[in-house]
Amino acid sequence: MLQITPAENSMLYSGPTNIINQINNEHHIPDEDLTTNEIDGYVVFLDVLGVKNKIKDGGINIILGQLLDLSKSVEEYISDSQQGDCFKFLSVSDCIILICERESGLNSFLKIISKIVWKALNSYELLLRGAITKGKLYVISKSDSAGYVQILGRAYMDAYELQENNAVYPRIIFSDGIKLNKDDKRCILDKDGMRFLNYIFCIANLDEIQINNVIEKLKVQYKKFQPGRSEKKIDLHIEERKKIAWAINYLKER
Repeated sequence: MLQITPAENSMLYSGPTNIINQINNEHHIPDEDLTTNEIDGYVVFLDVLGVKNKIKDGGINIILGQLLDLSKSVEEYISDSQQGDCFKFLSVSDCIILICERESGLNSFLKIISKIVWKALNSYELLLRGAITKGKLYVISKSDSAGYVQILGRAYMDAYELQENNAVYPRIIFSDGIKLNKDDKRCILDKDGMRFLNYIFCIANLDEIQINNVIEKLKVQYKKFQPGRSEKKIDLHIEERKKIAWAINYLKER
């Protein structure tokens, strides 16, 4: 993978007009294989929650298969989209970074994100947390692929930091730079003031039976994290239960 030096990284944030040519020249990127572009678009950073615990419990083969299948599903959602040519993604460990390269693709972008969240939840009982931002990005991609080789830029860093520090629950929050009307049903204002993606609304074709089945699965998960008799004084799983409870409440109240 192409490595960017600290000096180049600082230059990326300042946004010089010659940075694309500089990276191509200094690292000898062959034009026929890789393309480096500066874009002004949307980015979402998605983190699959609970992977560390699953690996500790010896389920690395299972979770690896689920993550690989989820990546394949992302490719399918992009391919099926009417604006599929403006979307690309990168999977890193238990995270998915998806980018929309055109402002006009926001609605399709939100639908793809919603499908990813639902796929993880419905198929594997995996909760996703993330953040959506808008801004300048520098991307290196293969011309024959829906994926990226490298992503840099302030919008990407903002998405990561918002996911890590502000999303808290299994929700996909919007940065202040994403402008949506107050009555836009794709967005819900949470009790803590954070706006998050109403993925059930965006998918649109889910029936109550499907949603209720997922709620019941989450209730089973919640019970698994209930403290045992020896854990009553030290509740080791309170954060996990908070996240599951949030997901259950959203599905009930959406």
